[in-house]
Amino acid sequence: MKYKISKRFTSLTLCMGLICSTFPALLSVDNIHAQTALPIEQILAKLTPEQRKALKQLQTSDQSGLLLSPDVDLESEQPISVIVEFKTKPLKIAMLESQLQGKSLSLSSANQLVEESHNKFEKDASRILEQKQYKIRRSFKTAFNGVSMTLPGNQVKALLQSDTVKAVWSDAEVQLDLPSEMQVTYSSNMPSSLPFIGIDKLHQEGYTGKGIKVGVIDTGIDYNHPDLKDAYKGGYDFVDNDSDPMETTYDQWV
Repeated sequence: MKYKISKRFTSLTLCMGLICSTFPALLSVDNIHAQTALPIEQILAKLTPEQRKALKQLQTSDQSGLLLSPDVDLESEQPISVIVEFKTKPLKIAMLESQLQGKSLSLSSANQLVEESHNKFEKDASRILEQKQYKIRRSFKTAFNGVSMTLPGNQVKALLQSDTVKAVWSDAEVQLDLPSEMQVTYSSNMPSSLPFIGIDKLHQEGYTGKGIKVGVIDTGIDYNHPDLKDAYKGGYDFVDNDSDPMETTYDQWV
């Protein structure tokens, strides 16, 4: 049960994140005074099938009330952490849904609705809950509208007395059951290039390259590199006319 609740909330969060990934940074709430409405038609046109599916899931989601893990003690006076979801849709989700319904909702209007929901919840919390026993830890407004808070377990049910609250979720760490590591043995199926350049015929005649010195002309070499230092036997720098062919360093470039 605990896993299912955590999975549902994680899915909800991922859906919101997937949809809001279409919004460029310049469409943030910080630009509210400079821009009254988002080019929402352009954003909708760029939605991927996965993002449209996620938006549809959010529209049809009817989960509400106490969505807590079964191990939460609602009779205890000990503080617990919960995430409170508000009925008012988060800023960007509200604008997308409004456009899909053929309505118009400006950035300033959407932001005002979100701000009002937070202000009302704070007033309701101070009225419903016992003072100094709860604390709002973080506020979420863009992809998720609500707050995370701590309060005594025996006061959690009282949160539903606020008309602002849609659902109360457990604030818990979600862990995935990762599959066990498998030992996989790989073998190379690459065809040999020797026949294409005729080296196999040289090998048949006894020419293997043993004892032949190989010289490389390049812009330089880092002969201290662990893959090269054992093979490096010396070189010459034709630019500086010395026997140090070290690769050009960053300091030499600048």
